[in-house]
Amino acid sequence: MFCILSTFSTLAGALYERRHWLGLETWSSPERDQERADVHDRRQSQHVVTEAYGKTRAGSHIECWQQLQDWLAGRGFDPEDYRWLCERVAAWDDPRYITRLTQDYLERLLVLKRVGEALGLVANRLTDDPTFRPKTAAATLHIARIAAEGGGARRVARTLLADFPTRFPADPAIPIAAELARTLNA
Repeated sequence: MFCILSTFSTLAGALYERRHWLGLETWSSPERDQERADVHDRRQSQHVVTEAYGKTRAGSHIECWQQLQDWLAGRGFDPEDYRWLCERVAAWDDPRYITRLTQDYLERLLVLKRVGEALGLVANRLTDDPTFRPKTAAATLHIARIAAEGGGARRVARTLLADFPTRFPADPAIPIAAELARTLNA
């Protein structure tokens, strides 16, 4: 009896492992369960973004922003979720949302020390909107340093430092930014 059960168990395991190659569909598998969960999650996320867009069209900007922030908070402010949301919000009529969302995304990447991604994000955003700037003086100076020193994006550094004193008039880092701008232009 044990030999018969072992044989059937071995054959069933072999069929299960080779099910894709044999073209067999399973009733339940971890891959299909995960796929269903991912599809459901994408639909819910898309629904949240669509609802938020409706609020912008109705003029409820505070409610829209709060809904987007709640969605991000519920997902742990994951950088991949920021990226996904930025792709969706970029098509909206109001550019304030993509600007603010990109600024928050940038801050999150800097906190996580993902500076290469942060530099790429700023460079791409500056290509789409030359008036884009990071939210804080510290973030602006940090990205400008990375771009000037090792990032190979001197244009990004020059753009960020061009209006640094006017954007952050009382910031103590103005002399540092001015010195970095001088070295870039030299």
